[in-house]
Amino acid sequence: MLRKEHLNYLTPIDEELLYPSSEEDPRVSCWVKKTELSLAISANAVAIMGYPDDYGVQLNKGRTGASLGPTEIRRALYKMTANVFQNENPEIVDLGDLPMHETSQKERHAVAREIISSLVTQNTSCLTFGGGHDYAYSDVAGFLDACKNLKTQKPLIINIDAHLDVRTYSEVDKSSHNYNSGTPFRRIIEEFGDFSDMAVVGIQSQCNSRAHLRWAQDHGIRILSLDEILLGDQPAKVAITQFFSGLLTQKRPVFLSVDIDGFSSAYAPGCSQSFPCGLSPQSVLPALKIAMTRSSFSSMGIYEVSPPLDQDARTSKLAAQIAHMFLSSSGLR
Repeated sequence: MLRKEHLNYLTPIDEELLYPSSEEDPRVSCWVKKTELSLAISANAVAIMGYPDDYGVQLNKGRTGASLGPTEIRRALYKMTANVFQNENPEIVDLGDLPMHETSQKERHAVAREIISSLVTQNTSCLTFGGGHDYAYSDVAGFLDACKNLKTQKPLIINIDAHLDVRTYSEVDKSSHNYNSGTPFRRIIEEFGDFSDMAVVGIQSQCNSRAHLRWAQDHGIRILSLDEILLGDQPAKVAITQFFSGLLTQKRPVFLSVDIDGFSSAYAPGCSQSFPCGLSPQSVLPALKIAMTRSSFSSMGIYEVSPPLDQDARTSKLAAQIAHMFLSSSGLR
């Protein structure tokens, strides 16, 4: 159960995001509940939370705009039809947003971590929208805290990303004690060690230094690079599916982190950094669909969608489509 002080940090979503729905044509919006009514969220529900915060992107010298990502992802998601949900009466609780300007980054990260941990501990799935990828630290740390509480099988973290995101904060600003959007998985490994396994799909050679690659390999991160996907003997969809299959078991808890810059700018132009050559939805989404239906994808975060940099809401719609897949495949069984 959420604590009252958690809700004090959150701001509710705008009602205009809840697209009109009908019995004949149900939209995701018709299943969304809001938390000002109750602190209690049922087990087996899905809780949604937004991070309208691109401070970590600013620290990393990236293009800003991701603070608007949660609103536009919701706008696209809540308009989508919901008739594929397996549960006839799913419970989706939108917690609202954790504002950027009212607290320090350290406090925001800590609050997000506490909320995720409390929800996952009671078997509530979490779906979060960034905001900068620095919030993957909060989401993953909260998820792993809950796994410790529940004494689960060894958890797995999968990151879809062009970057390894194992930088230290001193590489950007040695006078700063804040964490940029390239730091989350170094923080996780330094704090949790080998408590979980970690894998990354789609890293690009122009986005990662040799030192970071070596650090990731030395700390046991499994890597499927974009070069391996595009230049291998198998179709990209098959390569990604097989990579997932080698990591997943039926009861193993999984957190999926999606940094939208892992996708080609043809599909995701609206992010702080994008490249023409990248992953395609046609390769990644079928592999994710198979993985989600065969394993326990407990929670997911989607980060760095930047609407001011987008074209025709293309990136927000891609993020919403991934979120919809999570809701229909695993989150609402």
